[in-house]
Amino acid sequence: DGHRKRVRKRRHDRKKLAEKEMEPKQQAVMRYFFLLLGFLSAVAWINVAANELVNILTTLGIVSQIDLAIVGLTVLAWGNCISDLVVDVGVSKKGYPKMGIAAAIGGPTLNVLIGIGLGTTIVCIREGSV
Repeated sequence: DGHRKRVRKRRHDRKKLAEKEMEPKQQAVMRYFFLLLGFLSAVAWINVAANELVNILTTLGIVSQIDLAIVGLTVLAWGNCISDLVVDVGVSKKGYPKMGIAAAIGGPTLNVLIGIGLGTTIVCIREGSV
């Protein structure tokens, strides 16, 4: 009877040891699963937010009788400049106000010059008027 208890105890200990050895593999699988789940969830939320923004802007444009292209371009310009504003304010708060002011003026200027320059260059090349 004592021998059987020891054998059962050994088997039980071996099972526990095997389960402990499998835990890191299972943890890695679960980590990747939740990583993928979190990424897909973030993409879904961004999709929902973007669709709602488009619906609100469309409604705003129709109600105020403003061309939808103008409303869209205005919001696109705001969205493009918000990140510059946040970074420029952050740089200024860190003790570099001259750099913040220079970036606030230089960043949009560079965007306009490159945007117009590239667009004009592409049109000239396509039409052959270079």
